Amino acid sequence: MMCFARTLLVAIGLVATARAQATSPSDFMFQAVITGETTPGLPMRVSLGQGVLSATQRDFADLRVFDDLGRETPYVIYEQTEAPKRTSTFAFEIVSYDTSGESEEIVLKQPASAKPFHEIEFVIAGRDFKKSVEVFAGQSTGALQQVGAETIFDFSSRVDLRRTTVDVKETDAPYLRIVLSDETPDERGGSEIELRYEGLEFWTAGEKPGPFRVERILGHTGERKSASHAYDVAHHASPPTRLDDDGNTIIDLAGNLPVAFVRLEVENPYYRRRVQMLAGDIGQEGEYHSVGEGVIYKVPGMNESEDTIWFRRPQGNYRLRIINEDNPPLDVRSVETGWVRRNLYFVHEEGRHYSLHAGSDNHDVASPRYDLGSLIPADHAKLKQYASLSIGDLQTNPNYAPTMDRSTRDRLERTALTVVVIAVVCLMAFWVARLLKGTAPPARD
Repeated sequence: MMCFARTLLVAIGLVATARAQATSPSDFMFQAVITGETTPGLPMRVSLGQGVLSATQRDFADLRVFDDLGRETPYVIYEQTEAPKRTSTFAFEIVSYDTSGESEEIVLKQPASAKPFHEIEFVIAGRDFKKSVEVFAGQSTGALQQVGAETIFDFSSRVDLRRTTVDVKETDAPYLRIVLSDETPDERGGSEIELRYEGLEFWTAGEKPGPFRVERILGHTGERKSASHAYDVAHHASPPTRLDDDGNTIIDLAGNLPVAFVRLEVENPYYRRRVQMLAGDIGQEGEYHSVGEGVIYKVPGMNESEDTIWFRRPQGNYRLRIINEDNPPLDVRSVETGWVRRNLYFVHEEGRHYSLHAGSDNHDVASPRYDLGSLIPADHAKLKQYASLSIGDLQTNPNYAPTMDRSTRDRLERTALTVVVIAVVCLMAFWVARLLKGTAPPARD
């Protein structure tokens, strides 16, 4: 009896171990050889193309790298994105202040640790002002040259419009002189302030400007730049189109890609149409829902059309729906889909060759948990220095061994467990019966 119980525990342990064991190349449907000049011991970069992205799950749970010995090789995947650059800020030290008539003069000193600056910002208490600003810079207060001139203003009593920054020629001069002057008052008298800004006109007619006080003056250093992405694209020339029951144009696109934008090439000379992006889960044809929309147009006088729709959504099946209303369908010559490039990084071992394996129906294949992400941080400046390798075309893996689906396996496991439990109960009943028979009192004469 005890021997049978031990056998049962061992069997359960083997099932659990089988579920938790590492993957092997036979767990994946596709494979591709990784080629290129390698440097052992250093991270290498592999760009994942359309074929790999289409064959894998959105979290890359079914993507692995194996060496020629069949050993699983850790990797990390990053989007090829350059982080935004932001300016750093420092505060000037006010050396002196003087006022004369309609002008104010402020002498400033730059902190010793500050870097060259290209913009000055005034932190001002008060509203409804308009002042011209002249900026002079130099190595001493006696040798200053003009580096910028601008107008700062505030019209918040009438409209949300305020500007308190001045662009200057980049300089690291330690001394500045700022001259603030009131703009020439309106000839009609009063305290009216007027401004023409970007084709619009603003004024504070007949209102007394609020108190004007410069609380701090800041310098901004460094280049300001938004995040930039590297994109891969798929081009669909002369895509097949059809009309739905409402007369809208439907265009089916290649699926399972992390699409960031769609660009259409339309032959019509003038148009304006609303375009919806529809998405459906992989394996569920016919069930689509809207994940974004935009407007494409070209009107008389435009040299270039506006034909790109931006959005961000996980992978799936995609289609476009162009809302035609009562207009004839557009002549769509091509559609281009784009997504942020994904790069895979792994460390090459000397003497080894590597292949990439993707796509799996084996339900035991789960997202790998490697520590390489902690060793290779997402630093764009460093990542782009790593050598690049290439991936060959995905080929069918002849050694792929799919497992049964989870529902079937669970049903068989429950049946087997039921049989085992019944066997154990029967064995225990038999054992108890024998035990009772062996302890029965002897018969009387």
